[in-house]
Amino acid sequence: SLTLGKKASTFSGDAKSSSSGQASNTKNILAVLAGMGFPKPAAKNALNVCGNQRLAIGYLLREQTLDMSVAETSSTNVIKIKPSFSDRQAPSTNPAFKVLNKPTDDMDTVQEDAKSPRAPDAKSPRAAIASNDGKGVLQTWFKYPTSSSIEAIHKFANLAKTGKLRRDEYIKARMAAEEQLSGLHAQGCVQGLLESLPLDDPKLVATLAKGQGVLAAMLTDHFQTLNASYLAHAPDGFLEDSMANVLLGVIKVEAIRLLNKVKTDIHLQDIPVMGKTFGEHCPASFEIVCLLLDQMADVTGSFVKQKKKTKKVAPENSMVAVYWIVDVLLALSRYMRARFGSSTELGRVLVCYFPRHMANLLADAILAADGKSRLTLTRLLTTVHNHLQGVVKFTFPKSRLDVIEKLMFELHKSQSNSASKCFSSFLLALIDLSVAAKQMEPGEIKLSDEGKWLLPVLTMAKVLRKLASRDPEERDMTDFVLCEVIAKLPQAEQHRAYDALDKWMGANFTRECDEALVAFVNQRFVKNGRFDKSTDLEAKSSNGIFQQYPILRSRNISVLELQHRYEVLNKVNQNLGGVFKYINLSLGEGASVLTDIARDARGIVMWSNKNKWWTEALKKSEKGGGSQPQLKISNFQAARIRESGKCDTLAKETVFGQVFQSWKDKPATFFRARPDQRVCTVIEKGQYSHDAGGPYRNLFASMIQELESKEGVLPLFVQCPNARLQHGRNRDAFVVAPLGVSISNATKTFRKKLYQFVGKLMGLAIRTRQYYNLHLASVVWKRLVSDRVTVDDIEAIDAHSFQTIRGVERMLTLNSKTSVEQLDSKALQEVLSKTKFCTYGNDGKIKDLKPNGSRTPVTPYNYQDYVDLLTAHKTNQGKAQCAAIRAGLACVVPFQILTIFSWEELQDQVCGRVIIDVDLLKQNTKYPNSGINEGTKHIKMFWNMMKTRMTNKQRSQFLYFVWGRSRLPRSSKEFTQKFQIVNCGKADSNMSKVDQYLPIAHTCFFQLELPKYTNEEAMYKKVVWAITNCTTIDGDNTGTGQANARMR
Repeated sequence: SLTLGKKASTFSGDAKSSSSGQASNTKNILAVLAGMGFPKPAAKNALNVCGNQRLAIGYLLREQTLDMSVAETSSTNVIKIKPSFSDRQAPSTNPAFKVLNKPTDDMDTVQEDAKSPRAPDAKSPRAAIASNDGKGVLQTWFKYPTSSSIEAIHKFANLAKTGKLRRDEYIKARMAAEEQLSGLHAQGCVQGLLESLPLDDPKLVATLAKGQGVLAAMLTDHFQTLNASYLAHAPDGFLEDSMANVLLGVIKVEAIRLLNKVKTDIHLQDIPVMGKTFGEHCPASFEIVCLLLDQMADVTGSFVKQKKKTKKVAPENSMVAVYWIVDVLLALSRYMRARFGSSTELGRVLVCYFPRHMANLLADAILAADGKSRLTLTRLLTTVHNHLQGVVKFTFPKSRLDVIEKLMFELHKSQSNSASKCFSSFLLALIDLSVAAKQMEPGEIKLSDEGKWLLPVLTMAKVLRKLASRDPEERDMTDFVLCEVIAKLPQAEQHRAYDALDKWMGANFTRECDEALVAFVNQRFVKNGRFDKSTDLEAKSSNGIFQQYPILRSRNISVLELQHRYEVLNKVNQNLGGVFKYINLSLGEGASVLTDIARDARGIVMWSNKNKWWTEALKKSEKGGGSQPQLKISNFQAARIRESGKCDTLAKETVFGQVFQSWKDKPATFFRARPDQRVCTVIEKGQYSHDAGGPYRNLFASMIQELESKEGVLPLFVQCPNARLQHGRNRDAFVVAPLGVSISNATKTFRKKLYQFVGKLMGLAIRTRQYYNLHLASVVWKRLVSDRVTVDDIEAIDAHSFQTIRGVERMLTLNSKTSVEQLDSKALQEVLSKTKFCTYGNDGKIKDLKPNGSRTPVTPYNYQDYVDLLTAHKTNQGKAQCAAIRAGLACVVPFQILTIFSWEELQDQVCGRVIIDVDLLKQNTKYPNSGINEGTKHIKMFWNMMKTRMTNKQRSQFLYFVWGRSRLPRSSKEFTQKFQIVNCGKADSNMSKVDQYLPIAHTCFFQLELPKYTNEEAMYKKVVWAITNCTTIDGDNTGTGQANARMR
């Protein structure tokens, strides 16, 4: 068992022993410290006093007064840079056209990129912890754990030792122990966490663990038990994530404390915060920043020492540590900015967590490295740059930037004439870094002649950032930016543009107005294949846009202003087409300035641009062709399980399950079919059906009905809370089903495969235009296009989710207050009286937001914690399930281009037109029989009935009745079959009883036999009865149909 005596002995030793793999060569350490920006005499003195690199960094940070103009020093070993052979090579195909071969492939790697250092070869946490044999010590000011903390750890250790804990019990006990750990003295807590990082590389733990922390010792002592009771069943990444959350909790408290100190202490308002102040008020944060700089220094130092003739490789253990700590610090920054805004005071606090020394180290490492290591470091520096935009001036000395840009210009020159018209990942990373750095430079940007090509990229980044902003003050600056766009118009048009500058720039236009205008333009473009401002936005036809998008009317925007604004947005989109080749869509959020800007402005990018890129990508990754294998399906078997009320958890009985079992081992290329290609021939066992197209379409319709079954015939989707309670908006929407705590890992793995299969089916729908009648909520579609899920998205499907928070917000508004601390505590307590740290999940079950949350009341003192936990829980629900769907989708279509789609655009790609456009159907209708045409009496009645009497749901049912699909194509050119209306022979031969006959559909041929009813009312009743009650294909009396009917 763990004792204080044992702990005390653990931390005894020589205070000057190395804490981060100290370099043997003092000269190299001094060169790295000087490159960070520390004066050489001070660096030498610190190294003499402290004895090793890490302690010297801490000493220098404590003793310095932070000066943002850190010395322009750089080691002569790293200032010369030459591109490698791989750096110079342009890719043979556009990386954005990539599709995966299997769902488990890495979605973020492209071309020559190395495997992410965040995910080294999988090894068990046991190996990492068992190798934790470092013998270093903590600093002498370490404080021992309290008795309550030790008691909590003892309790957890004893429970774990029994080996009888259920997984949910284990997690609660572990989190309770870690909660106590977060209350330890900051240095001890952080050191304990860092020393026991359960990452996958044993060398990392050995490097960081220079003395075993509390958690490390506890895990090591009881490891055999933990392996049996937990590690075999722990979810992927749980240990690592829980460590990060505990550490984040500690430094959050410190950062808020320091921010309040900066705001209230007049002595701190005019002096830099970094240095002793940071160390005194934020000891844990100071320690983690020191460790980060130390690990970065190891990376830089390792490159400097490596010989020029050898391939330089980053020390993987240090790189994993750097990434892990940077992720924690970025999470802190996101939290602080979301809670406190982007104030000057917050900038002075965050600069302590992201000091200029960090930028210097990364810049020197980029200059010294080569190949894949250089690419990784460039992306890391860009990520930090991008994230701190507008809050911290995170730049590095111009001498380094000049060297990097010189390399960038050289690579661009060699790759710009490549046959593929594409650029290497490293060049795109350099362009991103340059854009990020120049966005922080004040004044006009100047470029040399060889860098003139970069100016349109910088201009477009600036324009899109302004257009995508939701801040009215920032959008007001758009006038100056868009003048650059107008300047590129033909000279004759420029005068007209400047004469009506306010109309062109649209002071009335918010981001939502721009997105509404572009959405309208996109609709017309998709339907008609073009958009004509003179006809589509003229006074009479523009009434539709005001009805469809009330926000335009509410801001009193005129037709003329719409036309002028369209000119601006259209010109922006034309210019965007020229710089699209510089945007690396393969990268995740935060890793690329240009990619983030393009994704953030997705609602302003017109479909004419997206469609061009999307069509080319689909064509180049198409693999259709070959024979159509037979697929035998038993609809009777599927009906039996539906009628039994059971859930097909093993995916064997339902139509979806039968198809999954048949296709689960098919290669990804099987689903990459050509437009309008059928990938199989369906045999419906026991039914008179002959697949000439109808049974094939019916197959997918049946699967979609099962996926969205209210009875839960499949365990993948459930009704959203609003649908379940019939309250608020989206009462027909579905969301992914939660994965309960009691579900085994084997079941979770199987469910993941089912979700991946759903993604493959979505990809097949996109490629073959076999649209699905899906009713998924925006939260699902948004995750599939890598868009942020917001509180508004949650409230759209769960109106009750944030009731307490909305109540508090109303109190703040009524009392003209800005924070809960300013409200009357008694009045606030009344609002919070029945609220606990729990919430209802999408399945209607209570979920704890923290251990014992359902028994923990929300008070004015912990209210902000409740807001943070509830928001995080709600916005992250279903994340893993949607990631699995996206992985399956990525096997079939070029998923990276989807990340600049709006969620509505992806929905249209998978589901077709949700609103059935009767005029579009009418335009694509033929009348093969002589004697009938559009002007015939019963034909005119039919179209009037479709347009005025039928609901959209009934129109969808009618389509399913006549075509076996519930959605129309999006435009006339996507109709592979024309709708046919023909005479109904039997009914027409008995006109005295014609109103008693039902219409007949030939689903395979998209054909309707329509009797010549005497009046519209009789027609409506018979058509509605037919589309409601006749939903199966069982009337094909061909030889094939008869053979299929005999099957069982």
